[in-house]
Amino acid sequence: MQVLVANDARLLTELRATALGRDGFSLHLAHPERDVAEQAAELAPAAILLADGEACPDPVGVCHRLRARPETCTTPLIVVGLAFHRRRLEAAGVDAFVPRPLRRGELHEALGRILAIEPRAAVRRAVELPARVRDEAAGRERTVTIHDLSLSGAFLTGEELPEPGSPARLAVTVAGRPLELPAHVVRRGRGRGGLAGAALKFEAVDTATRIFLGAIARQAIDLRPFGFGGGAR
Repeated sequence: MQVLVANDARLLTELRATALGRDGFSLHLAHPERDVAEQAAELAPAAILLADGEACPDPVGVCHRLRARPETCTTPLIVVGLAFHRRRLEAAGVDAFVPRPLRRGELHEALGRILAIEPRAAVRRAVELPARVRDEAAGRERTVTIHDLSLSGAFLTGEELPEPGSPARLAVTVAGRPLELPAHVVRRGRGRGGLAGAALKFEAVDTATRIFLGAIARQAIDLRPFGFGGGAR
């Protein structure tokens, strides 16, 4: 998941200690001599994170330009700035405002809310979901069962599962919504209840799907009407 970030030294220092420093996120620094809105339109990031200052001297104007472009009009937008700019920035379409002086807890909260970032101890939903997994390296597809599902991955069982490190694609319907999830195999081994299977980590999942998976993991979406049970763990 790519996040466009204004090249602000203080902000980047804080971001290294947040979830954006993990695998699965790629911070793309905005070039200081080019318009941020143009760079965002070219990159099509999952989110845009700006900080007022030398790297972004006119955050309100940048936000207006971002919201005026069809490529970025709905892209999640977070701004770190001085409190007296807050109303103007929110009127310009900012999804989350984090005031200076920057407090790490407020930055974490904004990132988690806008990007649906899971905590380090992943919230997993115990399920029994039929699915199909395609081993991209071998070019074959197998029927599997998903036993654990989280915002970032799944544990599944089945015959001839892909080997660790292999790219894979998981096809599953959850709560009536068909999903095609690119992933790679993190490990083979035992999962919930001692079941032998494979753990997948999802890759390049769009923001809307991440929010949906996060709601499933937290049991915010009831699976019982679709014939599936299971609890969070």
